[in-house]
Amino acid sequence: SITWGHGVENPEKDVYPKLLSLSADNLAIRATGPAVPALCLKSMVDKANPDAVYDVVFLEFFHRTLLQNDVDSFTMTAQRIRTRYPDALIIFIRDWNPTDIG
Repeated sequence: SITWGHGVENPEKDVYPKLLSLSADNLAIRATGPAVPALCLKSMVDKANPDAVYDVVFLEFFHRTLLQNDVDSFTMTAQRIRTRYPDALIIFIRDWNPTDIG
């Protein structure tokens, strides 16, 4: 994903989360659907910054989120984020490209 840093010259500074804040924790995983974060959210957050309290959480997944298994995993991920960070704003980013319309 672009958030992960694919095709980005400087992934430590030029990815979407770091453009918003250089102190952002970027937990993006290349080329996975929502199942991995649904199962591993706690260990992912603990590894990045166990004491962090997030005000905003961005979730980015590509079109696979239309598949039922991925919808279920995405829902689980969002619920776990809401439980861990009850006051955080959760923003879902769905990538779109003009070629998607045919």
